[in-house]
Amino acid sequence: MGLFENKKIDIQALWKYSMLLVAFTIPIGSFVNSVSIIILFLFSFLIRLRSSSRFSLRNFVPKINITAFYILLILIGLLYSSNLDVGIKVIQRSLAFLFIPISLALSYNSTFSLEKVLLTFAISIFSLLILTHINVLLELFRENDNFSLLISHYLRNNFIKHSLVQIHAPYFGMFSVFAFVIVLKSKLINNYLKVIMGSYILFCVFLISAVTSIIVLIIITLVMVIKLFLVQKLMNRIKILAIFLFSILSFYFLKQTDITNPSNVVVRIDKLIKKRGDSDRAENWESILRLPIKNLLFGVGTGDELDEIQKLRNHKGWAWAYKNNANMHNQYLEVLLRNGILGLTIFLLAFINLWKRLKKYNDFRYLSLLLLMTISFMTESMLERQWGVVFCVFFLSVFIFAHKDNQNLIR
Repeated sequence: MGLFENKKIDIQALWKYSMLLVAFTIPIGSFVNSVSIIILFLFSFLIRLRSSSRFSLRNFVPKINITAFYILLILIGLLYSSNLDVGIKVIQRSLAFLFIPISLALSYNSTFSLEKVLLTFAISIFSLLILTHINVLLELFRENDNFSLLISHYLRNNFIKHSLVQIHAPYFGMFSVFAFVIVLKSKLINNYLKVIMGSYILFCVFLISAVTSIIVLIIITLVMVIKLFLVQKLMNRIKILAIFLFSILSFYFLKQTDITNPSNVVVRIDKLIKKRGDSDRAENWESILRLPIKNLLFGVGTGDELDEIQKLRNHKGWAWAYKNNANMHNQYLEVLLRNGILGLTIFLLAFINLWKRLKKYNDFRYLSLLLLMTISFMTESMLERQWGVVFCVFFLSVFIFAHKDNQNLIR
């Protein structure tokens, strides 16, 4: 009897646990999360060894086209890069675009619970937020400070620095918004727990004070209200009222927060409008308009992005992006800079294809994920950090494979 035939070794069960491990470790850190992805890939490979069907790469690529095309764009950009060392690091950071979808494709005949995978991620975020507040409370006790500082001082970086994991605020905010939606839509927890977890995560979204996350939260809430209003049921009316009350409480909390604190979301929106500080996105984005015509079609290549854009940025005045060697803070412009108009066109077509799947999936959580990605890509270079790469590719892959979109992978 072979090793994999031993009934004591349930590869399928271990594979399912590895899926949950990847979901749980997304916010925890690159090393732990990378190890969990490797474990998932290994179990998927073992499952594949036991299968007698032949895997078809030709049929696989169209199913995860944003994965295939994005990694292809990065590789093509490396061909005309003058900074190969940096380019190779970009590829290493983007390997999840290959490993995660291929892992799910290799284990095509394995089933997993979409509900459990999503809820595991939400529990991970909820746990991190709870532990962060425990650290904050301990500091308040040590310093004998006023508890009102919980909503006036411990905002954004002052809040996040007490977390076990130092997640960049925009990412932490986006993760929390998605966790909020997962909790509200979960079929695995009761309504009382939904209210407790949802209210707390919503409270923390405002503490994190990431402007884009709050904008996405408002849009998602409006979509939810409209959707519920169209359904003439008493329970749905009650839900609408609950969401309305959440909004009032959130606004009240926002007004109570110290508006002199530079981390306050109101102050950050004011900075964005007035083009000041690290919210000076407009000046950063405008720098790409100075890109030489020769680079517009194919871009500057993988690894050369930061060096080339630094030459075009404003060196005078505040010039936050130049002084801090910041990326474009816009994923669409990041692709345009790296791969030019042709690359951006391919990227957008692949992204549009993801939106076309919405009608087929009919899943509000998938809609929320797409809204998060679409809007966040406008203010953050999400796919330039492992947090963003794994978050996007993992959940896109999970939704695609959970909705039986992989039936043509095997011949």
